Amino acid sequence: MANFFSFGQTIRRVNNNANVTGINVYATLAAAHTAAVAGDILYIEPSTTNYGSLTITKRLTIIGNGYDTNINTNTSMPFDTRTSQVTTLIFENGSANSVMMGFTFLLIFFFMI
Repeated sequence: MANFFSFGQTIRRVNNNANVTGINVYATLAAAHTAAVAGDILYIEPSTTNYGSLTITKRLTIIGNGYDTNINTNTSMPFDTRTSQVTTLIFENGSANSVMMGFTFLLIFFFMI
């Protein structure tokens, strides 16, 4: 008899812009982290307001908007030129194998725990 396992993750949007609401939409990184379970994806949406800092204690994929607005010269297609700004992400026990990409950081610190 074969065993079948289903692995899934939830995409949780983090958006601190006014009037953005919906299912799995969070105004802060902390709220999205609290709601997330290991394996979830946090998509940090573009904003003119920095999202601040977060201590990560579970395995997550954290994605910012990720394109370099200084080199993207395609003016025929409008796109959001704001960035996904985060002050600090600290990875602690439980966050092994997390992935992050597509951010603008104000400060970068790497801690070995």
